[in-house]
Amino acid sequence: MDETTVTLPLPGPAIAPAQVPLLCRRLERLYASGAVGAVVCDATALTAPDLTSLDALTRLTLLSRRHGSSLPIHGAGPALRALLTLTGLDEVLVLG
Repeated sequence: MDETTVTLPLPGPAIAPAQVPLLCRRLERLYASGAVGAVVCDATALTAPDLTSLDALTRLTLLSRRHGSSLPIHGAGPALRALLTLTGLDEVLVLG
């Protein structure tokens, strides 16, 4: 099976706590399928990010790293970029 790039869209305007484990399971299933070469996180809809959103992004990034991959975050708006900078996570997470 050819490896492909898959986009993982994030819900918006914020991520609810109950959505965090669902997003992690979805990403885990993508990697377990063996058909994924890379995953890109689409944060376009994440217009009102909060600490739960940061929790989700860091968990998803750690999960990707455990699978030997990175998780570039595309479509990060000004609010998300500001929150990442404020928390220092802009130096840990990959913004694409």
